[in-house]
Amino acid sequence: MDRRHAASRNDARPLILTGGLFTVEFTEKSDEGDRLSLPAESLRAYKECYDDSPLAFCIIEVLRDELGKVFDFAFVYLNKALADLEGKRIEDLWGKHFYQIFEDTDAKWLDFYGRVAYGGKSNNFTEYSPEIKKYLNIQCYQIQEGRCGCLLTDVTKSKELEALVETQIKYSFAVSAADLAMWEYDIKNDRLTVPYGHSGRITMERYCLSGHVIENFSHSICEHSSIIMNKNDLSPIFREIHDGQPVVTGEIWYADGTDGTPRCDKISYSVTCGTDGRPVRAYGIGLEITPLKINEKRYRCKLAALTDASGACCSFRCNLTKNLCVSARDGLGCFKNKAYKTADELLCAVAGLVADPALRGKFSAVFGRKELLASFENGVDSLSSKLKLNANGVELDAAVCADMLQDPRTGSTEAIVRIIVPLSQTAVR
Repeated sequence: MDRRHAASRNDARPLILTGGLFTVEFTEKSDEGDRLSLPAESLRAYKECYDDSPLAFCIIEVLRDELGKVFDFAFVYLNKALADLEGKRIEDLWGKHFYQIFEDTDAKWLDFYGRVAYGGKSNNFTEYSPEIKKYLNIQCYQIQEGRCGCLLTDVTKSKELEALVETQIKYSFAVSAADLAMWEYDIKNDRLTVPYGHSGRITMERYCLSGHVIENFSHSICEHSSIIMNKNDLSPIFREIHDGQPVVTGEIWYADGTDGTPRCDKISYSVTCGTDGRPVRAYGIGLEITPLKINEKRYRCKLAALTDASGACCSFRCNLTKNLCVSARDGLGCFKNKAYKTADELLCAVAGLVADPALRGKFSAVFGRKELLASFENGVDSLSSKLKLNANGVELDAAVCADMLQDPRTGSTEAIVRIIVPLSQTAVR
């Protein structure tokens, strides 16, 4: 009998399933609806054993079609604990086909129960049940061919905990690889907890503190962290945390860097508040950014050297990546009182100064924004061209230079564009 056939019978003749411990009689049309029944003696034995048990238990009949393919299963017996687990009444399940009760559900249960009911081997598996949105551990054993007893346990909480632990382990590995310090700060009790990771680097030793739980943290880090170069840097961080700022960041310099050089850490906190709006907990991460700060210092020094170069009559700074003209230092009269919003606009204006019209196109083909970016990507960080420029009707022998450098904070490529005129000709300013 296939599933469609079973669902479309119009007669009231019972379907008799026999064998083993008892006989099951399934009447597809009855006053009580689809109902499987057990002989009184067998039913009494199961009820005495399992009715009042806190363990969810049922006996199911696994149904196959004429080709031997499992298409459904029906509850022969179940106790109240199982009905509660399924979120149904006993009478809503007893004797009913599972896939008629839970329509459009996963067919995976057919394979699980079919292998036990007809394969004869017990099975113990844990699976998510989308019907009741729970993880179930199911111990299933064959009672006789076609029937099996099932003990179901809700393991949702333990599975969620297992998933959480697995996530924390993976996160600890990631944090270890990134060389981060990570902690949880109980604001009310001023207690800091460091998670147990898989690397010795995930400790507070880098801040001259020890242990995985640190009491009176705000005082401890100030009193014992002698390596902090300026303890006043901590005050605004703790003040913003206790004010309940959602995100708090700060940079702190320490005197214990590599080779005796200072070390800089970026400290970031994510702060959560209670229902009363007061801060309760903060999750912190410490990341060393010394290389970034060193690069930033070098960047600023180079930037200052380029914009203050001797003999530069006009210097422009522009962001090639974002197509912005960041700043300009007026020199040549033709650039005075001019505002350039984009790098393209600035570079077009510089190209327009080229005295020889035939050379303007060639100049733009080298000193255009996209062309400068391409040159920088190819390892060229400085370009220059000697040209005659027409400034307010006066031709000048000058050099146009473009020096490219990358901002370590944003990763943007910037260019300092300079028009350099020999000092003997600067009277045309």
